Amino acid sequence: MTTSRVEPGFYSISELQNAYRTGEYTPSEVIDDILRRASTFESLNIFITLDEDGCRAQAEVATRALERHGPTPEMPLLGIPVTVKDLIRTRDLRTTRGSLVTKDFVPYEDSPSVARLREAGAVIVGKTNTSEGGWKGDAANQLVGPSLNPWAYERSAGGSSGGAGVAAAMGFGPVAVGTDGAGSVRIPAAFCGVVGFKPTLGRIPYWPHSSDGLSHIGVLTRSVEDAARSVAVMSGPDFRDRSSNIGDQTGTPIQTGTGARALRVGFTSSLGGARPEASVEGALFDAVALLREIGYETVEIDIDISDPYEILDTIWAGHEAASYWDNFDEIVHLLDPGYARLIQRGAGPRRRSTCARTRSSPRLHDGLAGSDPRG
Repeated sequence: MTTSRVEPGFYSISELQNAYRTGEYTPSEVIDDILRRASTFESLNIFITLDEDGCRAQAEVATRALERHGPTPEMPLLGIPVTVKDLIRTRDLRTTRGSLVTKDFVPYEDSPSVARLREAGAVIVGKTNTSEGGWKGDAANQLVGPSLNPWAYERSAGGSSGGAGVAAAMGFGPVAVGTDGAGSVRIPAAFCGVVGFKPTLGRIPYWPHSSDGLSHIGVLTRSVEDAARSVAVMSGPDFRDRSSNIGDQTGTPIQTGTGARALRVGFTSSLGGARPEASVEGALFDAVALLREIGYETVEIDIDISDPYEILDTIWAGHEAASYWDNFDEIVHLLDPGYARLIQRGAGPRRRSTCARTRSSPRLHDGLAGSDPRG
């Protein structure tokens, strides 16, 4: 193996594929390096579940496949390490949703996005940290605590896909899969200094759905090209997510070169009353100037959006209350106190302690009523 000044977990998809082709690295060597650094940076709380044995086995299969026939168009992510947010189901790998209620839940099948990553040859490294049920913009929970910002450990990594943001920034593979309903990909991307892409609703099917149509599957990466390539692999309809049958499903084109096509780029320095700090605004205008230099048309958009938080809170609280209506009194002691208050707020004045009449085991919280309790 050739000595490199950059750990292979920081390589892009294209760089890893080239490294495999030239013999610089094998998928097994890349996974060994990632697991070594995962141990070194364990205090950052990137993972809820790090699947050491599983990802080593997957990497060994990819290594043997590359030795036999090299990369193939049918497996565009062969040997590429990927992390998955712990709200998304993974077959035979614990999916806790950041909650003590479901801390031991092991699904018997993958969500569509994960299944497609596996079919493409990706190696699933583990499940990244999230707030309980993805309910807040910070990846703290009662299982492992908060994910720490990789640039300043005393600060938040953002959320709820905070573990994914740190994984992308710290080189635990080129792609970290997250979810985003109200900023849960975009917030940690901004906090951790990586690319955050929330595709159009339905572009990547989401099942079981986390928040009754509010959340999208998205990615956090270190390059726009890696975001486009990974989204293209996961895109397309799935019968379990009716929103995935809506709109153009031709895939996400990779157009990252400056000469790919003439684009018109809209930008705004505020959303009406929400003014950024001077340094942030300055960085925005520097980026706009660069876009103009390389040939893009830029248009400043005058937009004034009222604070949508009250609308979001109503949708989110009502949905969470419906999900936990039957057994809230039995499990409230296991919930993040802030999450519990959200659920109580959604239930409103009709909330009665008689909900405890249901003496069944805690229902797995999927955002799907009547979902199969096996996963």
